[in-house]
Amino acid sequence: MASRSSGRGLVGALRACTHLGGALEIAGEAGGWTWTSFSLPASPGAASGAVCFTADRAEALAAQGEKVVLLRTETSPEDIHGMYAAQAILTARGGMTSHAAVVARGLGRPCVSGAGALQIDFEAGQAQIGPHKIAEGDV
Repeated sequence: MASRSSGRGLVGALRACTHLGGALEIAGEAGGWTWTSFSLPASPGAASGAVCFTADRAEALAAQGEKVVLLRTETSPEDIHGMYAAQAILTARGGMTSHAAVVARGLGRPCVSGAGALQIDFEAGQAQIGPHKIAEGDV
């Protein structure tokens, strides 16, 4: 599990995807885990921040001065305030012309879309990538 103390997971994910052009890899430096999933480098860059699963949560934490990364199954126009507040966006579904990709490029935010291995459980407040779990608030 990536956490505030162990994780550079999402930084690795965004950096790997945007630089390798499609292979999304997360390697936890302290956690010692790696996974790979096909995805798309929808908008270039690297970022880190607390994981948020809703646009409202991302906006609230950003208003408190926290850096956040928005994880969504996919985004819609109702998520724009959270996308604007986020340092980066990661979606399980989507492509180079998906809502997340187009808006992220317009905002200058890094975005990885179509990370099919990413499963988000909104009720539990966590995402799962293979056997690894990321809780809301993890960095």
